Amino acid sequence: MLGAALTAVAGYVGVLINDRREHRKWLRDEKVRVYAAFLKTQADLYSALRVRPYQNEDATEKALPAVQAHHDVRMDLVASAPVGTAVGRLGGYWVAIILSGDLSSTDEGQRLFEDACEDYDQALSEVVTLMRRDLGTAARIRA
Repeated sequence: MLGAALTAVAGYVGVLINDRREHRKWLRDEKVRVYAAFLKTQADLYSALRVRPYQNEDATEKALPAVQAHHDVRMDLVASAPVGTAVGRLGGYWVAIILSGDLSSTDEGQRLFEDACEDYDQALSEVVTLMRRDLGTAARIRA
């Protein structure tokens, strides 16, 4: 009787461990998918705006969805708190890039645009570092 109870308890513990492992794997896979989609959207827009700041109507039309991409519900559901906070800050950098892009035909406007792009580059680098850390890949990539 005791053996049967121990077998049942061991089976239950095994199921719990397996469920937890599967959930962690699903969450990591979902993070990879969401993070990759977010970074692709950011790269596409940044590339378009960087080439011809705000003189490119296609880039302008893409601006709002890309700026709002950090509000994606999937990102909110799977991102760690540090990643979510860093992603949220990117919106302010996009506003600075878009506004300074309007002025880029002047020397001062071009300087503001370049500064905004540099600030964005640093902020995005921080986001990528935090995403890698969240995924547990930071040490493997640096090595």
